[in-house]
Amino acid sequence: MLLDVGLVMRLVKRFVAVDEAAAATRSGAALVKVAKLIDGYLAEAALEPNLTVAEFVALARALPSHARAMDDGLYRAIDTYLK
Repeated sequence: MLLDVGLVMRLVKRFVAVDEAAAATRSGAALVKVAKLIDGYLAEAALEPNLTVAEFVALARALPSHARAMDDGLYRAIDTYLK
């Protein structure tokens, strides 16, 4: 596997934990940017033949639902994975 999904998962979980702790002082724009980045990463990771469904789903769910303004990037990644 060329992509380290486990590392990205740990980074996202840590970022979300830090962002939630500082939620009172932030607007949430950083979390939206990270969600967009992760959706792009998921689209790339979907092409990886050794990526399991559990890893894909875990990474997609690592972000809270309010982080994504639109789900278009996530839908595109799912479509790529299913193909």
